[in-house]
Amino acid sequence: MVEIKVWTTPEGEKLTLKQFIQRWWKGIEKVPIVKKMNKVEGILK
Repeated sequence: MVEIKVWTTPEGEKLTLKQFIQRWWKGIEKVPIVKKMNKVEGILK
């Protein structure tokens, strides 16, 4: 039995776990935080 979790976004949209992760990944791709992290790692090395 697989439990399906549902998140409700601030807009009142209901998302399943899969949709939630897809949105989250798309959000990460838009945010340049990965580039910032790479710069920080470069500084730490």
